[in-house]
Amino acid sequence: MAGAPTTCRHGLMPIQGSNAWLVEQARGDGVLAIFPIDSGARSVESMCRSAISTTREALERATRMISQRDGSDLPPIRSGISLHVGEVVYGNVGTHRRFDFTVIGPAVNAAARLEGLTKDLDVPVGASAKLRDAAPEPFQDMGAHMVPGVANDLEAFTLPELAVP
Repeated sequence: MAGAPTTCRHGLMPIQGSNAWLVEQARGDGVLAIFPIDSGARSVESMCRSAISTTREALERATRMISQRDGSDLPPIRSGISLHVGEVVYGNVGTHRRFDFTVIGPAVNAAARLEGLTKDLDVPVGASAKLRDAAPEPFQDMGAHMVPGVANDLEAFTLPELAVP
């Protein structure tokens, strides 16, 4: 079982270069990806489009990897991806002995809580209202949910092809 997150991470990480995103660090069984927005070539809409495209590609790769495990004694793999738009603070944190590149801020917390909701909502992708408002495509409403560490209810959405009927 300890090898499962590593297997998934190695299978999904090659997506990184396809849409010019930055991976903070793979920690445990999670990965934080950032699609940097600037006033030049990387608009909010463009980065949302890249995040959604990358999410769909990650889901396709995960589906292929999981199908290769069918019939084995390995435990099932489930994943959750959250999509959110917000400002973060990032950089190297630490001492002269050890530096870590990290990302902090309320947007990181909201994204983490949204990923946690994917389990409760039984969908592989959860998106925030901020992403839905900025993205150039439709989403399926999954309702508002109270989550720890977020002041207001967190509105959750998913990609329409992933919504449970």
